[in-house]
Amino acid sequence: MTNSDDTANGDNTTNDDNAKQSLILGLCGSADGVHDILKEYGLPKGLLPHSKHHSFSDGNGELVVELKAPCYAQSSDIIYYDRIITGKLSYGIISDISSI
Repeated sequence: MTNSDDTANGDNTTNDDNAKQSLILGLCGSADGVHDILKEYGLPKGLLPHSKHHSFSDGNGELVVELKAPCYAQSSDIIYYDRIITGKLSYGIISDISSI
């Protein structure tokens, strides 16, 4: 449960969550269309870095994200993102994820 001091932008994300998202995006790029898809599926927009290209099949949830280059991001741990990231997207979950 978050209190009003922790809530930012009225969307139930905490200041800490926003800081982590900003750090990830600052290290790996800025927002793009894949982040809108993540948000629609109940996931944080900053979960994946900026992509050069992405494809998503709404029918089976297959997601492929191509980054401009591999990169690292700092959250509670250091995260390595390979150039091609694949996974299966359903509401609130990315499963069968590879290259992270």
